[in-house]
Amino acid sequence: MLTVNQRAMKKITKISLVLLLMVGIGLSCTKNFEEMNTSPNSPTDVPAINIFTAASNMSVDRWLGGWIQHTYLGCWSQQWTKIQYIDEDKYQLRAAQMDDFFGGPYQNCMKNFKIVLDKTADYATTTTDLKDDALHAAAMIMTAWEFSQLTDVFGDVPYFHALEGFKADGDLTPAYDSQELIYKSLIDTVLLKANEILKTATDNFGSGDLIYGGDPAEWRKFANSLRLRLLNRASDAWSDADMRIHDMLQNPTEFPIMESNDDNCKLVYVGAAPYKNPIYNTLFSRTDQGISQTAVDFMKLRNDPRLPVFAQPRAEDGEYVGQQNGAARQPPMAKRSLLGTAIAYTANAPLYLLQFSEVEFYIAEHMARKNENAKSMYEDAVKASLDLWGVGDAADAYLAGDKVAYSQSKAIELITEQKWMAIFGQGVEAYAEIRRTHTPSRIFEYELEATEYPGKGLPLRLAYSPAEESYNGKNLVEAKTRQGVQNVDNGMFGSRVWWDTKMQPISTKKDPQKDY
Repeated sequence: MLTVNQRAMKKITKISLVLLLMVGIGLSCTKNFEEMNTSPNSPTDVPAINIFTAASNMSVDRWLGGWIQHTYLGCWSQQWTKIQYIDEDKYQLRAAQMDDFFGGPYQNCMKNFKIVLDKTADYATTTTDLKDDALHAAAMIMTAWEFSQLTDVFGDVPYFHALEGFKADGDLTPAYDSQELIYKSLIDTVLLKANEILKTATDNFGSGDLIYGGDPAEWRKFANSLRLRLLNRASDAWSDADMRIHDMLQNPTEFPIMESNDDNCKLVYVGAAPYKNPIYNTLFSRTDQGISQTAVDFMKLRNDPRLPVFAQPRAEDGEYVGQQNGAARQPPMAKRSLLGTAIAYTANAPLYLLQFSEVEFYIAEHMARKNENAKSMYEDAVKASLDLWGVGDAADAYLAGDKVAYSQSKAIELITEQKWMAIFGQGVEAYAEIRRTHTPSRIFEYELEATEYPGKGLPLRLAYSPAEESYNGKNLVEAKTRQGVQNVDNGMFGSRVWWDTKMQPISTKKDPQKDY
């Protein structure tokens, strides 16, 4: 039998062994503490291509699938319309949306493209950094596309110092740069440099590229086609814009551009959650958007074979009837046509950043401005659009129609109104082209019946972000003053963006409520 002292010693020994075991476990845990407590699902550093994938998806979703498309500019360009919650279709604004439209691209998409640019440059800062010329150039091009979208709707925006927040001493309240200087930088520096980089880049940078599958040759065509778009947009503001376009077209080896619909710049969605077309995501369970009266009437008047693609027959009688933009009241749902299945109700439908048909229209308009016969280019552009939507067999008959057949005396009008139809679903681009060209003329023949701004016509720009007044107020005031932006009517009237050189027609006639 153990004595009291023996029992006590045995107890102490057991406690000591437990303590030693606990200390050993503690030391072991402490040794691997950081590794054990780092989630593999929350990496602090990832390869550049992964970031590029996410940034591209966010960028396209924002500009072509988000509110700025389906609720604002798709409607303001009178391609789409609001058939429920119709306030924005009357030019009403939501402050939170203006904050998002202005600040969102900087905070999300362009921030991530900047990370890609840093990670693929001529130096490496982490184990996942790797010099990659083609991916670097693609990030440059997407950043250029982002900035072109942003400046086309707002005018002057922070550009040259906009992404300096990554630096320890970076400017967090950047000045607003003039749209002219932004355009000059995009055209003469960013896109030219990207074209030069891609000229010698041959390695595919991977399937993480959702747009061109990592193909440098396709990215090069997009860079130059985007440059052509910007030069064409600036044609009334820059005296040498047409000369620059001419130089590009005369040197296709140095400046390859899109040559067919195979070159279209588009993001194709998988169609399975969470990678579904964002328009589909918005509309598959609710019915807020439809096709506009202006678009339907335009196509019906011309026997346009794209009508069954862009619209659905209305439920009441199977006819195509568009909803009036800016109407005072909503007709019954069954009396209006919804957007086409391929446009808004297909989960894996692509969204287009720039189409081959647009390139053909740019060239046609360039030729028409020089009083050259643009018939061939105009017809090729229309055919490319019809082919894209699967109705190319009807092209000859369509082009022979009274309101479509080429006429030298009406060349600019025909080219620009057909381009407006071809970019159906690209609201930012359509809104820019409408302001620049004033076509289709129907948009300017009547004032919206229930417009928030009687006597003002189509807004000339989007309202600046209200949040900027708090965060970057001094620079915002300077930009507004420089552009003549007024402190009434949300600053949307009275001051045109730089490339918009023609006084906009403003009708004194109201658009009467349509009897459906």
